[in-house]
Formats: sequence, C-alpha cells, structure tokens
Amino acid sequence: MPEIELANLREEIKQSETKSPGCSGETIEVAPVCTLKSVTVGSRINSRKQNIKCTEFEFHEDVPIRIMDAWADPDGSKTEKAESLIDKQVMTTTWRPEKYDPLKWCRNIYQA
Repeated sequence: MPEIELANLREEIKQSETKSPGCSGETIEVAPVCTLKSVTVGSRINSRKQNIKCTEFEFHEDVPIRIMDAWADPDGSKTEKAESLIDKQVMTTTWRPEKYDPLKWCRNIYQA
C-alpha cells in the first residue's frame, strides 16, 4: 500500500476510534501493518492475579503477540472480525499508548 494511502487509512481509523463509547479525548495509536497469522481466545493473569478473558493475535512478522482483553470486545464481534482477517494485512489500535504498548495490547483490529 502506498505511503499516502497508509497515512490516510491511519487517520480514518483514528477518527473511527474517537467515536467509540468510552473514548473521551484519549490518545489513539495505530500499530504498524502486520499479517495476521492466528486468533486465539483464552485468558491471562493480570497484575492483580485475576484471570482475565482475552483474545490473542499472532502475526507472521517477528513482532509480539497482541492481547485484547474481553472488556474491549464484550459481544465477540471484534474477535469474529479478526478471524476473517487471518493471512491478511491488518492494523490494530491502542488507546493511551503511553501506558499500553501498541505492540503488546490492542483495542480493535482493521484490515489494512
């Protein structure tokens, strides 16, 4: 994808995210384009030793697995969308990237 198209898509994604419930002026980061390899629904243990349901996105590129906690996808629609994007180029979003590393966490997923 040409650089100008990619920049425009990033802006469209950011604008879409700002309209999401709960986004009140949060900083939104769009992670670099990666090719989705797998989507796994499971759980993780958080810092308070609580078991949290989550979805993990693994990529073909040498980047960390990204985690989307279930609270960000209460009806499972984002996970379902991600499953349809396996082997496609995608971008993920993170709110408050200063706290939540965009290469580790994600709030939503979009086809690039």
